[in-house]
This record gives sequence, structure tokens and C-alpha cells, in this order.
Amino acid sequence: MNLDKKYLPILAIETSGENCSTSLFFSMNEIFSVEILKKHVHSQKLLNCIDSLLNLAEISIKEIGSLAISNGPGSFTGLRIGLTTVKGLALGAEKSIIPVPTLGAMALSAVDFVNDDDTFAIASQVNRDELYFQKFLKKNHTILEDGNLEVISKSELGGKLKRCNYVFSDMKELNSSYIQIKPNAEYVAKWSYINGNNVITNEYDYLEPNYYKNFVAKVKQ
Repeated sequence: MNLDKKYLPILAIETSGENCSTSLFFSMNEIFSVEILKKHVHSQKLLNCIDSLLNLAEISIKEIGSLAISNGPGSFTGLRIGLTTVKGLALGAEKSIIPVPTLGAMALSAVDFVNDDDTFAIASQVNRDELYFQKFLKKNHTILEDGNLEVISKSELGGKLKRCNYVFSDMKELNSSYIQIKPNAEYVAKWSYINGNNVITNEYDYLEPNYYKNFVAKVKQ
């Protein structure tokens, strides 16, 4: 069942990767988006993107129905910035928050590339050597999880792809058989509309990013 209309429009934010992305979702046919693809700009540009987005749609923050946030896994710093911003906006505007699994939203963005009954994988870069990995299945025009989220080494990827019709990835050095994909606020919003009734919350004081992999600070030797 799609998200209750009282929670529309949805202001969606995606900061789990390099993309500083925002979208305002009114319906599947009416979506406004503002985004910047540049490293390390989330803290400086996210609020500017949101202001530009609201001005573009000619709507105030009080008029939105809910906020959606890509909640991980992803960049430790990016996830913290995104969730902190959403919590502040939600508290000030008295709105609910929809936490969205990053790879679930990425899988939804692949829906038009795959056929019904196709199994496909999302492989999202963690660091130079590791990937977030999860399989999905398209069934009756719906995207379903077909395995648990894992952290794997890049060398393990080939062995994980049995019965996969496609691989979608944001790896910088992309295998020619894989399809380029990046986290995007439009699909955070769409995931929220399709699945949000199950996870929407006003109890967001204790809402934390799903880092999945522990953060380890790099120290120069």
C-alpha cells in the first residue's frame, strides 16, 4: 500500500555518497530535484539545495508532508550530515521521518532496466577494496530483496553473481558488463512512497544511520 496522502509531498535527501541530492515528491509523475555531484560539499551545500528545491516548487517547509532520508549504508560523514539535517527540519516543522535503505533505493532506480523475474545485484563501493553487496528480484513490477546486505571484498564479487542477470554499481573502475548507478534522492522519495507506511516514524530522537560497517579513522604512518 502506498504512503498515506497526508504524508505528501515528501522531501527526500540523499547524502550517503558523493552526490548531494534532494527531491520533492508529489506523485510518480511530479517530482522536483536539485543536486550537486561533487566530493565533500554536503555540509556546505545541502541546506542550499533544499532551499533551492522548495523555491523551485513554490512550497514552504511547513507545507511538506514528511521527510525521507537515505539511512545507509554509505559514507560515515555523509550519513551523519543527512540525518542530522533531516532531524532538525522534522523537529522544526513537526513532520515525520522515513528512513530509507540506501541499496533499496538504488535497486528501485534499476527497475526500468530489468525484466520481471530477473535477479540483479547492487554493488556499492565502500573503499578501495570492499563493496556493499545485495541481491534483488523484480517480481510483478515490484523490487524485492533476494538476500541480505553484506560487505564483501572486490575479489569476492564474481563468485556472488551466480544467477544474476545484471549488476548495478557505483564503482569508479567499472567492469564493462556492469551498469553505472548512483544513490539519488528521487528514488529515496519513490521508495518512501511505495514502502514508507512500514517505517515512518515520529520517534526519531534515537534514529541512527545504518553504518553497517564500523568506521575506522585513517592514520598517516
